[in-house]
Formats: sequence, C-alpha cells, structure tokens
Amino acid sequence: MRCSTFSSLFPFPFSLFPVFLAFALVLAGCANPVPPGGGPRDTTPPSIVESTPSEAAVNVDLSASVDIAFSEYIERGSFEQALTITPRPDGELEIDFDGRSVSIEFPEALRDNTTYILTLDTNLQDTRGVSLEEPITLAFSTGPTIDRGQISGRVVQADDGAPQEGIDVYAYILDDSTDAGSTAPLDSLPSRPAYRTQTGSDGAFRFDYLKEQPYFVIALTDNNRNRQPDPVEAFAPPPQHAVVADSTGATIPRPWVAARPDTLPPRFVRIQSRSRRRHALRFDAPVQLLDRTPDRWQLQDSVRDASVSVGAVYQRAGSRSLIVLRTPPLNPTPHRLILPAETVADSSENTVDTDTLRFTPVDEPDTLQTRFVRFVPQGLSPDTTNVYTLLPDEPPGVRLNEPIDSTRLRAVITAQDSLGAARDVTLSTADGTTYRLHFTPALRSAERVDVQVGGPPLARTDTTFTRMFRRISNRQLGSLSGTVALSDLSRPDTTDPPADTLSARASADTADTLAAALIVELYATTATAAARATPRSATADSTGRFVFSQLPEGTFRFRAFLDVNGNGTWDGGWLVPYQAPEPITWSEGTIDSRPRWENVLESPLRIPRPPSD
Repeated sequence: MRCSTFSSLFPFPFSLFPVFLAFALVLAGCANPVPPGGGPRDTTPPSIVESTPSEAAVNVDLSASVDIAFSEYIERGSFEQALTITPRPDGELEIDFDGRSVSIEFPEALRDNTTYILTLDTNLQDTRGVSLEEPITLAFSTGPTIDRGQISGRVVQADDGAPQEGIDVYAYILDDSTDAGSTAPLDSLPSRPAYRTQTGSDGAFRFDYLKEQPYFVIALTDNNRNRQPDPVEAFAPPPQHAVVADSTGATIPRPWVAARPDTLPPRFVRIQSRSRRRHALRFDAPVQLLDRTPDRWQLQDSVRDASVSVGAVYQRAGSRSLIVLRTPPLNPTPHRLILPAETVADSSENTVDTDTLRFTPVDEPDTLQTRFVRFVPQGLSPDTTNVYTLLPDEPPGVRLNEPIDSTRLRAVITAQDSLGAARDVTLSTADGTTYRLHFTPALRSAERVDVQVGGPPLARTDTTFTRMFRRISNRQLGSLSGTVALSDLSRPDTTDPPADTLSARASADTADTLAAALIVELYATTATAAARATPRSATADSTGRFVFSQLPEGTFRFRAFLDVNGNGTWDGGWLVPYQAPEPITWSEGTIDSRPRWENVLESPLRIPRPPSD
C-alpha cells in the first residue's frame, strides 16, 4: 500500500526517482544561491573583488552597464538601500542580483565626458548580517580623464566629541564667484545633493572623484532617507561655508559637530481628568513650568458659560511631560481651558503657544490625600553615622505628592542643629511638589541639621519622618583647573595666547567673534559625582585660565567653546541661511577631583580658530 501510494504521487518509474531528486536540487541551488553553512562565525564585512568598469577606468562606453563581484554573498535588500549613484540617473535602475554578483543597467545612455561615482554605504551587509565599517566607492569616467577632487572630514557628537558613526554626509555644489575667490551662499538647499557618502566607525568621511570646486557639505541623521534635513533630525553645518574639493585630499581640521535642533515647542497632546478636581495636561516632551500662578489659567464651564477658578498648578517628579491642575469639583459637562502664553516650556525654553483646550471632566470624586513622599536630594547614601551629606549651597528638601499651602507645611516641619537649637525654615518650590528648605542661620561647612516631618496632613498623628543632613566640609572638596586657548589646528604644534590673539587678530568683520568669551563646561563622568555635581561652566580669564572649585570626589571631563553670540551656551549653527557653529573642543580624557587638592589639566584645551574669511 505504501509503495502504490508513493507511486501515485510521482507518475514515473520509481527507479528514476533518485535521479529526478538530484536534478531538482541542482535547479533549486541555481535558482536561489545561498552561502554554505558551518564553520566559524563570520565577522569580516563584504568587499568588492572585481568590477566592470574597473575602478578609475576612463573612456567607458556610454552604453555600458556596471557589474560588481563581491567577496561573499550579499543581502539584496541591503544592497539596494546602500547604493547611491552620482550623477543620479533620471529613471529606474535595473538590478540583476545573483548572490555574490550584481549587474546594474542604467535607464538611459551614460553622459559623455562625465565621472560616475557608485557609493555603497554602511547599510550594505552580507547574508550573515555583517555590515561595512565604512563606505565603498567605485568610480569611472566616460571621458579621457576622471575627476580627482577630494574632501575629508570628521563628524563628532556635540556633548562629548565622540565619533558619530553611520551619519550621512551630503555635498551641494556652490557657484563660483569672481569676488576674490569667494562663493555665493545658498538661498535654499537643492532638492538633491550632488554627492553623498557616510561616516565610518571613527566618524571620518571622505569624498573622492569630485569635480574640483567649492561645496557646501553637511552631515545629517537622515532617518527617513529623503536626503533633506527635517525639523527633528540631528544635523551638523560645515565649520566653514565653502569647502573646496581638490586633489590633495587634506582633512578639514575642524570637525563637523552634530546636534539635534531644538527649535520646536512642545506640543499639547490631551487633557486627562483624574477626578472632578484634578486634571492632567499631557505634552509630547518633558516640560517645565515658567509660571505657576493659578490666575493665569482661564477655565470656563462651556454649558453654563461661567468662569471656574484654578486652585493650583504643579508637576510631579518623574512625570515631566504632565502638568496637573487642581480645581473645585467640576461638572461632567464640556469645559474649555485657555493655555496661557509664556508659562510652559521645554528644557531649551521653547515656550508652548497659547491655545484653547476642550475637555469633559470625569464624574469621579477626588480621593487623593496630600502625603509626604521622600526627602531630597534623592539617591544619596548615608555615611556610617546615618548622616546625608550636602554639597555647598545645596539645600535639602521634601517631596510631596501634590501642592500644599506653605503655612501648613511649615507647621509640620521642624529643624534643629546638633546642639538641639531650633532653626527657622523657609520654603521654595519650582514645580509645586518639591519644596527646598532654607535655614536661618544658614548651614555652615561641616555643620549638621536634623529635619523632621510629621503629623497631619502629611502623615498619621503617630508618624514622623526624620533625616540628618550635614554640609560637606571644605576638607572633603577638591578643585580642577586648566587653560584654554584659540588655536590654528592646521598648525598642531602651536597654541596662540588667547588674550593677545583675540585683540591682535581682530578686524572689521571678525572683531565681535574674536572678542567673545572662552567658556569651559565641566561634566561628571562617574555616577557618584554626577548625582552630587550638576554641570558647571566657567569663563576663562585674560590668560585663558579657568578653575572649578568645591568639587566632590569623582571623575570629570571638559567641553570648551568660543561664545560668539554671548549667550553663554554653545550654538551649533544653522544650514540655510548658513550660520557657522561656534568653535568647540573637548578634553581628550578625564580628570579626577580629590579632596583638599587642585588637579591641573596637563594640556591646554585648544579651541579651533574661526576661519578669517
């Protein structure tokens, strides 16, 4: 029975079945080539082993196709995503893919006397998922010569100067100007760049085979691959407006610095009523309250056309995309709330536009009771005597689950020093739920204070929360210092004295730039130091020296920049209209802060000098 059934499925002599099976396997292998299995794990990225036309070939026939043979099997989808051809063909390419080889047919005849560049970026990967570490370029010319212009540079991250890997770099052609060799700025970016490449693992990029002329070169995190900067995509303007491609291939010494633009205000998403008395406004990004005055928030019952007073406006730690309004009990009917101008902003102080918000409160009673949550600063560890250390000028505080009248809060907070003497306490709050405690007299170095919070309305009558704080002794603090200067990075062995150079090189066009301050920023790199020391900044003196004092023990790094516009913060520039990024540098390593010690940075921080043209 088994034999007869098998024979009915394959209507040919059973003795020929092994031959048919072998033939079918051969056909299947030809139709869909796959890499052989087994062996050690593949970690080598693919490479081009042969191409037609060959690299840098000239006098290529106008009807030619491009054939590429790779060192291993290529994932087809990654090839089509990674491929860029300059100049871009007007129609669709015809790609014949065969595992380890690819044939590319152009939709039209190639242009006469033109250099063609095929770029495969780091999206290209083999069938085992190993990607390129840096782009591959294949170029040929349909004329007797091939373009030899080169541009090399490096893209780094704005916060720490780390290499920016896998970011697209676009070159736009700038028109030549007869005015002293300068170039005309772009009024807008063309719809497509003339050339494209990508950064490698070290953040470096390189254009080869360009026409020898000036370009506007930008770096872009092109998430949607439309080859245009979009509002939410990080970008890096060039360090100078015109970058000339020539045959020397010299690397531009100043890096392209990629930063995410933060010019869009937070967007209101919705109002969500938690009860008849509490209503949460949700935004699409963390926000801060610039003004907590309840009277600025206009609330109206739309049915009765009557105004309703707002009792409190506050935020909670850990829910920074929410702003909560506390009101009298609202009827479960339509209401409208006018979001006031200049009251809500993001961390870059982009304020939310005024708007009219409509919502219907839920018909739920409010059961939330005001409660003590914790002492602040949060995340501190006590010493062996169970005392929590405060940095200089760092106030302790308490965190509640909702706002409370300051008079009621002061009634349940007591403070006394180590001798048992009471300290007067005043309160301040920025968000309505975290209250900082300020003592009279102020807490001195090495002095201790015992803070107690107890009783209604924050806790039961028999409950008291206690914490001992001690102002850190100056003997437990250290200092970090160093020097910073403008420097011509094309001459790496020289560093200009900042004060003399700023005045000596000033001219009518650059006086404002060179008279700007040199600002140094300090960042903690260890968790303990970061929890205790927020980022700080200092302005270098006329000799370029800077000092950061009263630092806790820990590890730190520096970032320094030339404050061209005088706003005290680093500005990353703009694309169109072009605005150069402020010159910036980073410390190469970290430096330790030790108690009772001033550690000095061995080498100066060298900020690249702005171009004089």
